[in-house]
Amino acid sequence: MSTNWSEMSVGELRRELSSARTTVTELREKEEQAFADVDAAIDSAMESSRAQSENPSNEEFAMERRRREANALKLKYEISIAESNKKQVEIRERIEALKAGSSGNSNN
Repeated sequence: MSTNWSEMSVGELRRELSSARTTVTELREKEEQAFADVDAAIDSAMESSRAQSENPSNEEFAMERRRREANALKLKYEISIAESNKKQVEIRERIEALKAGSSGNSNN
């Protein structure tokens, strides 16, 4: 489904642009949170490794759990990036369509 940007009013176009800006901001915040989550998982794994080295019987189990947690956070981060990239492409397409629509209207 494609939007015919040239048929939209200036107000509608402004709302679309505002919505796109909000989406970009939200995606950047999600990306920053994903980075923070990964950093926290790494810090936690390192701390756990230090603590578990004092108790070798549980070390392997704890490290495996931390690896799984870190992998889950990595996947969460990758999904966030993919969503962000998809939205950014959609927004760029909207902006290009808006530019094309406005230049097309000025020629009429």
